[in-house]
Amino acid sequence: MTSLWLTVLITWAVLAAAYLVVWAVRRGGGSPLDTGPTLGFIAGAFGLLLSLLLFFSIGHYSQAKSAAQQEASTNLALFSSATGLPAGTIAKVQHDALCVMRSTITDEWPAMADGDLDGTPRTQAFISRLYDQVTSIPLDDARTSAQYGRIYTLLVQRGQDRATRLYQGQPQIPIAIWVVVWVLAFMVVVLAGLQEKLRGRGAWIGMGAAMVVTITVALVAVAALDNPYGPLTDVGPSSMQQAVAVLDASQHDPGVNAPCVLPRA
Repeated sequence: MTSLWLTVLITWAVLAAAYLVVWAVRRGGGSPLDTGPTLGFIAGAFGLLLSLLLFFSIGHYSQAKSAAQQEASTNLALFSSATGLPAGTIAKVQHDALCVMRSTITDEWPAMADGDLDGTPRTQAFISRLYDQVTSIPLDDARTSAQYGRIYTLLVQRGQDRATRLYQGQPQIPIAIWVVVWVLAFMVVVLAGLQEKLRGRGAWIGMGAAMVVTITVALVAVAALDNPYGPLTDVGPSSMQQAVAVLDASQHDPGVNAPCVLPRA
């Protein structure tokens, strides 16, 4: 699933269909059906599946949060490692590294929140400029060569961390599993409604509302955690923002803190 609201709408449509079936079967005023054994089995399967999905989606959420923290740490290490380069290249590399971090915050995170998990062209342009800056460093002595090796390793790691962060934004629960969940929810409501011995409109409304709220909240929790960059989770660019704040507070070189501007194509 790619939309939390679509999950809610489908859930409500399934529950509405289930209550419509219950109403159609019981409108004749007949005695409640004995669906207890079947209801117990299906409700147990539904509860077990929800528990497994919740456990899985919590793991997905944790991985997404860790990926965001790891990316910020790698970018911070890359920035710091540039201090071992020749004096003429330190500010250039650090400026481009900082521009990548800032663009990740201002460009890619809002795009991910809107469902775009391909990476923004502006951020990619800053990454390409940083790569070109690093690969053009003259290796005139052993010390620079050794530091270059570390910086290049962090540059590759930074790319891998970004790819991981983008990948973790993709929902991991396949549509087939959601279909099973909705079918089980439908069956639970139908069997419970056919067995229930309630009398009176108020009692039926109360029972129906309770089941709708319970099932909706459970499925929304699973869907929200499976969309870790969505509106109901707190996975955001806070780690990268903290890293940039640290660098802004500790750096006073105008070349490093210069505005991040890309050349016109």
